[in-house]
Amino acid sequence: MVTSIVIKFFITTMAKFSSLFRGLQILVVDAHADSRRLLSMFFDLYDITTVEAASAKEALSILNQTPPDLLISELRLPDESGYSLMQKVKAAFSTAPNTGRAAHAEIPAIALTCHASKCDREEAIAAGFSRHVSKPCNLDELLEIVIDLTQYHRVPIGSSGTSYALCCEGCSSLKTDSEDTPHF
Repeated sequence: MVTSIVIKFFITTMAKFSSLFRGLQILVVDAHADSRRLLSMFFDLYDITTVEAASAKEALSILNQTPPDLLISELRLPDESGYSLMQKVKAAFSTAPNTGRAAHAEIPAIALTCHASKCDREEAIAAGFSRHVSKPCNLDELLEIVIDLTQYHRVPIGSSGTSYALCCEGCSSLKTDSEDTPHF
């Protein structure tokens, strides 16, 4: 009985939050299929589309076709480093025309890696990554970073405060039922 109540609550909660991220696309780059699959399954819970790449070369090919809203990459890749990938993304696509999604040079990026030293963190940021997250990571915290980097915020709407709308930073024109509703 308790288990079925918990499952119903989980399904109801996921249904509310899954529509928040509809349309968000993330490119996940990692040599390990299990790592890519885990992230894809996690983001799928929130209706976030993921595209997977096993190498920097494959990631660059995908970026040329469909730029994502966010890049998540391991630093150790089979053909070249994640640092090199990020530098190529910044350099090669800085003048790319806007295709309806973030311009390549503006794509936020997370280095999600087992390289956890202070030096690795500094190198990742210097290469152009927006954040450095060590594996294993808390997936809820990773989701918060995704929200932060893609400028998606949860804004309660409706009189009950349980419905949410997706907005982006600077959306002061967004109307809710309460003038003082804060962004989360």
